[in-house]
Amino acid sequence: MFSFDDVPEDDPDSISINKLNSRISSKKKQLKELGKKLGWGDRPIPSAKYMAEATNNVPVYDFFYHASSSAVHASLHHLLRMVWGDPKSGISSVTNKNFEQYYSRFVLIYASWLASKAMMITRNEFPTEWPEEEEDSFSIMLALSVKPAVYHRAPKIVTKEELRRWST
Repeated sequence: MFSFDDVPEDDPDSISINKLNSRISSKKKQLKELGKKLGWGDRPIPSAKYMAEATNNVPVYDFFYHASSSAVHASLHHLLRMVWGDPKSGISSVTNKNFEQYYSRFVLIYASWLASKAMMITRNEFPTEWPEEEEDSFSIMLALSVKPAVYHRAPKIVTKEELRRWST
């Protein structure tokens, strides 16, 4: 991974890079101080939970937190659904590929929802900064990203592969 600290001192750009490093550190300190005043703790940026609390969106945060946590933390139920194999040969594998349609749909809806929510909050918070001509672009973005996700509906909770596996 590249770091500005890796630039040799005799490099002509090292002076400007060192200045840049210094400015970055200074800005991070300023953000931490602002964060302390605003209740972020000792952080240069607020946590997602803090932002949800500040915008009265805790139920939405809880929903997405639970959904994403369930996807990344192991559970016996989820692990058993990932075991695939041929009962005749006795060869099995563990894979998540059959759930790709669920994960991709979730990501599409989640990302679209977050982007639209952020844009709506920004529009409401800074109405004079939101040009009228951007309203159509915003509506088109929502239509292109959210409508296909909702129109095509989420796939059934049990995959075709699982039905085939348990019916044999």
